[in-house]
Formats: sequence, C-alpha cells, structure tokens
Amino acid sequence: TSMTRIFYAFSRDGVIFPQSFSKVDGTGTPVNTLFFILAISIFLCLSFGLYFGPVTGGYVLLFSDAFFSFLIRSISSASLIVGTFREGKMNMRSLAGYLIIPLISIAALIYVLISDIIPLPSYPYNFASIIGIIMIAAAFVVTFYTWVREPERIGNAGSTSIEEIIDYEASS
Repeated sequence: TSMTRIFYAFSRDGVIFPQSFSKVDGTGTPVNTLFFILAISIFLCLSFGLYFGPVTGGYVLLFSDAFFSFLIRSISSASLIVGTFREGKMNMRSLAGYLIIPLISIAALIYVLISDIIPLPSYPYNFASIIGIIMIAAAFVVTFYTWVREPERIGNAGSTSIEEIIDYEASS
C-alpha cells in the first residue's frame, strides 16, 4: 500500500515514474501503479518461494520489506521536520510534535536498521539485509542521478497541494 502511494505521488508530481502511474479509476485508485506493484509482488513471492521454500522465502521477503518500511517512516519524519521549518510554523508549542518526536522516531528506526545489519544474520536471512541495503542504495542512486540531471523534478516531490490532488483526481 505504501509503495503504491509513493509510486503514484512521484508519478503525479512528475518526479520519477511514468505519467501512466498517476492515472486513477472512478474510485480514485491508481490502477496502473497497483497492477505494477502486484506484478512485482507476485514475481518476488514466486521467486523467493521457489528458491527458499514458501515459509523461509516469505520470511526473507518480510524481513527485507522492513528496511523499506523503516526508510519510508524515517523519510516521512524528516519531511515533517523540514516542512514545518519551511512553512515557518516551528515554535515552542510545536517543538515536541514536529521536531522532538520525529527525531526520536528517526533515531529508533536507524537503530533498528543498524541492528539488522550488525551482526549480519545467518543464511538465508542475511539475504533480507543485503537486499534491503541494495534497494535503499539503489533508491538513493536513482534520486541523486535524477537530482543531478533534472533537479527540478526532485524539487517537484511533494509539491502538489491537497486541492490540486482533488482537482487532478476529479479530472482523471
């Protein structure tokens, strides 16, 4: 679900995915993105299930998914801090909710990520850590590459207001 939302938002804002990922059906569901994520999920589940067996393959995928979940939550917490400062809304009343708690969340998530890597788990669960690290590195490389080649695209991330989303989805 979170990956579908991220792919949809990046496509809608013109950041990285094709425009077809931002098309929604009559219920507001980004069906192209949903089917893309479904295809990837089926491929990964079958591949890991056949290679490791269904239970162990499921665990390896579940553990590697934890990296993405932690990364998404850390980015969300960081964007809350950055957005609050950019909007000039950081004050003593908002300090706990918009700075301290997100920083605690980011620190806890980083601790969990590090504890999943050091020491590296035994086979086959070390695949989850390795895959997670590779995917996070790949996401940063793609983001950096896009930022260097077309910085305005990265600048568009999160630029769509709720009103624009409602208008966009109504017109799709």
